[in-house]
Amino acid sequence: MFYKIINKIKLHLQLKNKFFKTTLIKSDFQILNIFLKLNIIKSVKLYNEKVYIIYLNNESSFKNFLNLHKPSKPVKINLKNLIKINRKNSNLFLISTNKGVINNLEAEKCKIGGFIILKILQ
Repeated sequence: MFYKIINKIKLHLQLKNKFFKTTLIKSDFQILNIFLKLNIIKSVKLYNEKVYIIYLNNESSFKNFLNLHKPSKPVKINLKNLIKINRKNSNLFLISTNKGVINNLEAEKCKIGGFIILKILQ
């Protein structure tokens, strides 16, 4: 699910491609919207099944990302462990919950756990 769009973006960043061709599903739009909210990417444009991603300062912070979501081995986190992580780390996590894809700080406010998708190192 989530790992496909994240890996495609990282791959095309390494190849220095400004666009790639893919079909997007609902969860991909959720991930791209989170990246827009966190100012990781500047904008996303869709045209004829091609995805154009415009990065801030023509660079991406995807070098600091760690994809933790694997279909064969999902990483689940409960609220108790989430609170511990938030107090010890300054890293940001994207978590798939029943309320959608949110970051670890929002998940703590909503008092819910979920599956860890991505770790953003700071």
